Amino acid sequence: MLPMVKENMTVRKERTEAQGQVPLTFNPSTHNGGGRQESMPTPMWQTITVRGSHHHVADVVVYGFYHRKLTWGEGATLRSPADVGRILERQRPTEEDILHTESSQLRKARFDGTLSDEEAEALLTCLVAPYLRIPLVSHFFASLETFADSVLRCGNRASFLFNEKLQALFQAAILEQGTWIPENSDGSVVRVPMRRTARQREEYRQLLNSDARLQAEAATLGTASGLLLNELRNSPAGTLRPLVELLRYTQEVSDCSLHSTSAAFVLYLIGVMVPVEVQARGVMSQMASSETHQNELTSLVAELGSLLRGNVLAILDRWIGEAAAEISTDEKRAGNLPTLAVLHAHRTLLWAAPIAAGIVDTEGATAFLGSASYVRGHHCYGQQLRNAELTAEEHADPELLEKKLLLQLSLFLQSQGFEESAFEAGVLKQFITGAPVWFVHNDICLRVPLAGLSERSQGFAAPPVEVPEALFSDVIQLCRRPLVGWLEGIQQSELDKVMAGVVCIALGNAHSVPQSGWQKVRHDHPGLYTVPAEGVVVDAQAGEVLYQGGELRPVPDSMASFADFETVFGREALQCAFRFTHEHRRWVDIIGEDHELLEWDAPAIDQQGVGAPSPLPGAVFKDPTTVAPQAADVRAMFEKLKVVDHEGGTKQAMDIEALGSVGLVGIYFSAHWCPPCRGFTPKLGATYSKVAESHPGQFEVLFVSSDNSADEFKEYFASMPWKFAATFEDVDMRKSLSQLFGVQGIPTLCLVTPEGHVVTMDGRDKISEDPAGANFPWGSLEPPRPPEDYAPPQVDAVTFSGVEYKRPFVWYHPGKVFPAPAPAPEPTEVWAVKLLQPALEAVFPSCPPDKKMDYILYMPAEPLAENAQEMTLIGVADEKKAFATWKEVRVHRQWGVVHCYNLVSHGRRIYRTQVWSSHGAHCLYTMPPMHLKNTCCPVAPAIIDASGDWRRKRLPDPSLVIVRLNRQLGGRETLLPPRLLAGVVPGAFLDSHSFWQGEGLTIRGYPNNPKDEWFPYALEIAPSPNGGAEIIRREVRRLSQLVAKLESCPDAGHQLRRHESPSKPAELNTSASAPPGAPVLTRNVSATSRLAPLVDLGYSSAQAAAALDAVRGPDGREDYALAEAFLANGGSAETSASNAPGRDAHLAAPKPPELSRITSAQGGVEGSGTRQRDVRGPDPSIGELVLFDLLRAPAGSFLSRLAHLFARIENLGHVLVWGRS
Repeated sequence: MLPMVKENMTVRKERTEAQGQVPLTFNPSTHNGGGRQESMPTPMWQTITVRGSHHHVADVVVYGFYHRKLTWGEGATLRSPADVGRILERQRPTEEDILHTESSQLRKARFDGTLSDEEAEALLTCLVAPYLRIPLVSHFFASLETFADSVLRCGNRASFLFNEKLQALFQAAILEQGTWIPENSDGSVVRVPMRRTARQREEYRQLLNSDARLQAEAATLGTASGLLLNELRNSPAGTLRPLVELLRYTQEVSDCSLHSTSAAFVLYLIGVMVPVEVQARGVMSQMASSETHQNELTSLVAELGSLLRGNVLAILDRWIGEAAAEISTDEKRAGNLPTLAVLHAHRTLLWAAPIAAGIVDTEGATAFLGSASYVRGHHCYGQQLRNAELTAEEHADPELLEKKLLLQLSLFLQSQGFEESAFEAGVLKQFITGAPVWFVHNDICLRVPLAGLSERSQGFAAPPVEVPEALFSDVIQLCRRPLVGWLEGIQQSELDKVMAGVVCIALGNAHSVPQSGWQKVRHDHPGLYTVPAEGVVVDAQAGEVLYQGGELRPVPDSMASFADFETVFGREALQCAFRFTHEHRRWVDIIGEDHELLEWDAPAIDQQGVGAPSPLPGAVFKDPTTVAPQAADVRAMFEKLKVVDHEGGTKQAMDIEALGSVGLVGIYFSAHWCPPCRGFTPKLGATYSKVAESHPGQFEVLFVSSDNSADEFKEYFASMPWKFAATFEDVDMRKSLSQLFGVQGIPTLCLVTPEGHVVTMDGRDKISEDPAGANFPWGSLEPPRPPEDYAPPQVDAVTFSGVEYKRPFVWYHPGKVFPAPAPAPEPTEVWAVKLLQPALEAVFPSCPPDKKMDYILYMPAEPLAENAQEMTLIGVADEKKAFATWKEVRVHRQWGVVHCYNLVSHGRRIYRTQVWSSHGAHCLYTMPPMHLKNTCCPVAPAIIDASGDWRRKRLPDPSLVIVRLNRQLGGRETLLPPRLLAGVVPGAFLDSHSFWQGEGLTIRGYPNNPKDEWFPYALEIAPSPNGGAEIIRREVRRLSQLVAKLESCPDAGHQLRRHESPSKPAELNTSASAPPGAPVLTRNVSATSRLAPLVDLGYSSAQAAAALDAVRGPDGREDYALAEAFLANGGSAETSASNAPGRDAHLAAPKPPELSRITSAQGGVEGSGTRQRDVRGPDPSIGELVLFDLLRAPAGSFLSRLAHLFARIENLGHVLVWGRS
């Protein structure tokens, strides 16, 4: 038994000091760079004291890893489930105690009502019998009965073992070692065991301590090799017969479902019977041929083995098929991976005994190694799949399961001195994945006893039992030598057969497996076999399959949780082989797929990767509280301003001595209808009065009203203690004041001097913080440095896409944000400043300060050319924060539009994604309209049509790069999620295509649905430095070629049935270039759907049916274009023959189609709101087409006029114009 574990509680005070930091991790070996592994103290033991009259008793303390303290104490920490004293809560009960136990005290022995009182007494009596426990207990549960055919059969007590507590009891009674005595002991009983009182026991203990020659009576009833081995050698029939019959009972439940209670019973019996068979075969190998019970033991072991690898193996194989066919509740995943790991683990156990005994054959070696490799590749050791405190039904409730797991995690952290309240809300949920979780703090590293289901298991029923990890590992170690020895001696053909079968099982029977060519990896390292060309290695010593030198493992949850992973692979549980782990990335290969996964950590702003701008500007704008309107502008305002006093008299502000001679004037913007104003005005009045007492004649306030009427103004002004207000009738002056001081809302208080120097724009905050006026005047009254001393911040050039950017854009709120008048822009850049300045000032107002732009945009180092149509600017937002984001701003001259892009890192490579546009219709990406808060000011014209969010930042999240091998191109491609192409590629393609970037950086778009009637073609995209892209339209292989390829497959058949929208024509091969004998595409649609394309054009069902019948060719094909021409010509078959070769000559030529029905094969415009004549794309004889960039079409050209026309009804991302060049 294990010694009592006493945790050192003195460390708890230290742990509470780290409150707030979650001391949990999934990978303790890499925590803090792995330094903890290097400094880990060595386990040791130490004798503290030696005591006793003869100094024969020692107190020993054992220090385990990380100084875990283990102290030998009184009694065992873990007590056996077969301990009767534990069950009855009595000390050392005897058979007599059990017989005299009252019925009420036998409640626990009934095991939740499974046993009756009589049965409970009988079972406990068997357990207290020393030495004979195994045959007594096994016969009790087998309840053998003799039938008419004189055959012993298992009685109904076998069903008692469906109870999990009785399962633990039975397993302990069979497999526990019992009392041990030395091998050389004669086993004679010198003292009769007797029951003693507590006083007698103490006296007897002292007697034994005083005389070492005395031996405890109980020790004489022990064995040198354990109870089970002793019984197998001396009484095999009494031991194995009831076990064989219990195993035979599985035939009665062989038809049960995988997730029934009978399944847990069968798997439990495997876990018990396999160690029994292993030990029985070990006894057989040691018995001499002349021993009495050898034949009997051999016969029973053979019978036990035939049941395990016969009936039980068949049940397991059926369940494996059942688990593999399971569909998750969301219908997105197939194959219950955790349950399959459990079943394969037990399948491995079934073959352990014969292999360990050296009896190996092809079937056994294949099944053992294959299932072992499956478990090693799919199961995470230490991962508990079930919560023992929840039933199977409760496991199906994810909320209940998560609640239980969070409670377990919280209780564990409390036991280590960490309170859950110290962590952020919801932070513990990230560790509820089912993967092993470790508690790491200082030098302590503990496994968290957390049981539950991983994310892969959600949607599937819980496994009936856990993976027997300890027994599984023991079996692998036990069988490796005989298995490798057998593999080293077999023929090449048999080796190929075994290895192919192993890989097939390990990979789930779903992938191509090398069938021949297996050879040793190294002659000095037996057990490793490979096919060099395939990169697959089977390690028979460890029981696992390696791929490209890496272990097979489930795809990590951190990778599988990415939306991009689900887009490509769905939610299927896949295996991978680890290539390597780098400081910033993990690289794995997906088994059975031509795909690789690279998980990158979140990059810092200065580590964005290839193509990122550099270096960081390192310059930000000044605080607008120190950069305010120019003194000259304020002075000019005072000269024009007329004010009114409480008597109604009107005067010029500068003519009033009270305003012209004070040290500080507060310009107070307020209104009576505004609740915040009514709350702040009394506070300002109180401060005004206190300052008037402490600083007479040095502070005055000027009220600027935003009231709705003159009466409201007079009433509100009458409640104020100061003397003057701007005249209410002069509306223009009040508006000028608001614009001058950048008022975005009321109340606003700006503190200025009569000379025009702005002390602070945040007077409201100053008054609220200092209501007594102790800090008056709340700033410096000295004027700022002269404007000519100001120089815009200069930095080293920021380089991006080969262009240097170093000229700051200083026309953003000139005089408010920049303290000097902005210089005149370059003549060739005046247009760009006029477009960008109002957009910036509307999106980023200078007041309040938290709304201003806190970074600088930089223009190219060289001025634009005279005919330039576009300007690009670069900046970095929140440079010092984790979510710092590079911003690229593009100003388009022709369209008069400003676009903002985030430069996003994906796999350490930079991509553009549009986040804002000053006109939502004049960009290639559809974004929601810009959110405009309700203000008293009208919306600026520059953003009236804006969409998106300029302030949007990148998320400092890791990224998953998915790479595939494109065998047709002969190269590797990287998945580009559509979000990385927003604003670069027309939005119409982002949903219809998946995009992959080749090694030459060319992006290829593949249609998500090759049969789609709008976008059946492929795209080839070459991004350009100016932010656009050259897009070439390439036809996917002609449908006839595709069908011919399908026909060459055995399962393809000779028809291609197509599910289509009833409102659109089917794709039919009517091309003149179709090869002779091209397969016919048949329609699998109803009559209504067949006629719908023509009925939608206004024809009746009868006319549509007649037209289709009239133009149907001898091969059964129906050409909707020909049918429409037939109807357009009046429905005369004689006057509507087709010009297309291959049509029957008796059809006359139709009239030319109307101009409005020109097909896209002749070049046309695709719009999301227009109907195309032939949406299949151009005829192959036309060749490739190029998409015209409407955003950059020459001003005044036909394309430009066309783009402006369509932009009035649709976003440019949904207007596609194709041409030859």
